[in-house]
Parts: sequence; C-alpha cells; structure tokens
Amino acid sequence: MIAAYIILYLSNLSPLFALWTGRINKGIIWYYALACFAFDINAFVLKILHIERLWSSNLFFLVEFLLLSSYFYQYVFEKKYRKQILIVLSLVAVYFVVDTCVHSILQPNYIGAAIFYSLYILFAVFGLYKVLKGIEYLMIEKSPLFIFCIAFLIYASGSFIILLFEHELRETNKEFIKFMWCYVRNPMNILKNLLIGYGLILMNKNKQVAG
Repeated sequence: MIAAYIILYLSNLSPLFALWTGRINKGIIWYYALACFAFDINAFVLKILHIERLWSSNLFFLVEFLLLSSYFYQYVFEKKYRKQILIVLSLVAVYFVVDTCVHSILQPNYIGAAIFYSLYILFAVFGLYKVLKGIEYLMIEKSPLFIFCIAFLIYASGSFIILLFEHELRETNKEFIKFMWCYVRNPMNILKNLLIGYGLILMNKNKQVAG
C-alpha cells in the first residue's frame, strides 16, 4: 500500500522535472507537461475531497490529443501530407467528443482514449523513422525528437492495452485493473515525464548552440 502511494505521488509530481527543464524555451511539449501536471493534481485533490473526478479524464484525453497531435503534425509529418493528416486528426477528435457526449460525459471514454493512444504509437514510429532517415546528430540519443518518440512509444504502448480492456476488467476484475494502473501505467508515466524533461534539456542546448 505504501509503495502504491509513493508511485502515485511520484507520477503526479514527475511533470515538474519537464516544467523546470523547459521553462526557458517553452514549446508544445512543455505545455503538454503543464497539462499533465494540472490534471493529475486536480484529480488528486478531488479524490481527497471525495468529489467525483472521473469527468476530468475525458477532458485530459482530448487536451492531450490536441497537444501531441500538434507537436507531431509540426515536427514529424511532411508538408505534402499535412492536409490529409489534419483531416484525419480532426475526424478522430470529433468522433471522441460525439461518442463521449452520446454515452456519458461523466464517465471516461476508454475506447476513444485507446484510439488516441494507438495514434500516439504511430506518431512515435513515424518520428523514429524520420530521425533515422535524416540523422542530424552524431549520437542519436542527443536528438530531442528521438527522446520524445521513445517516451511516447513506451507510455502509449502500455496505456493503450490498459485502456482497451479497462471497461471489461472493471466489470470482472477491478483489483487487477487497479494493479495495472498503479504498478504499470504510473511507472511508465514517470519514465515518460523524465524522458520529456531530458528531451527539453537537449532542445535548450541545441537552441543555445544555434544562437
């Protein structure tokens, strides 16, 4: 039980590292870290006050999708494909909103979120392909895009599986899904935020060199 609380606290506070390292040159990923921190703290406070907090999940899923889509749209996809990609992303966002409103705004739309996370996996794969195709760094781990792609690939892959079966598992094995969120998703969230923080450090160094 103590370990679960420690992991939860670390997960909620882990975006602070990215917020600190990226505070000078703020970009989309920095604002993503800010959104993660704000929503995590909001959910934590609502839980302490015994106020229904599940409604905020759908808002976070949507905000996360808009921010991450904007980043990969800008830095990964080629300009000649951007119009088609924008249409697809817009349709996915609209589907999520409509599906959430049709079923329940107050309950997390796990299937819609799973679709988002499957797209993050594709985004990360395309991003890694771009890094490998046009290597700009002597050491690939010095590429901010590479670090971000690894972070979201790890985070999205694990979260996708959990979200895909979330509803069924809550009906049949609630303790197991709690275990998965605590000991699988939260550690991956911590790792993701630490990698984002490191990626933002690399971005700052690259901008200083360019300047």
